Amino acid sequence: MNTMKKFTSKMTIQSNLNNIKKVMEWIESDLKSLFLSERKYQSLILGLQEAITNAIIHGNKLDENKFVNISYYRNGRIKIIIEDEGEGILQENQYYDISRIGKEDILKESRRGIMLMKHFCDEVIFNKNSVTLVIKYK
Repeated sequence: MNTMKKFTSKMTIQSNLNNIKKVMEWIESDLKSLFLSERKYQSLILGLQEAITNAIIHGNKLDENKFVNISYYRNGRIKIIIEDEGEGILQENQYYDISRIGKEDILKESRRGIMLMKHFCDEVIFNKNSVTLVIKYK
């Protein structure tokens, strides 16, 4: 298995929800053409939007003096790493199963974003202040 990173790119944004559009434009120009399936590409976009939103709102607490770093590399699949400057993701929230969401939980904020990321991506890896989204594009 070839584990060498074939391409790496990085962007840093200020913690402001309006900056998510810049990230989406960057990802589209760099990665959209790799996807054979529009559905798979849209899954990546939805998971990424959720991860960046969580980093800005929950990680950095909307503090515009803090930043979110987004980087990726690809080698048959794409790994996108989203890092914030917050206190970190609570471990009990990292393992919440998407199948456990009930009708009464649909409007609650707690863990819904993590469940969506898990649903739209092939793999989600949590570290203290980062989330890595993995999706196959072939």
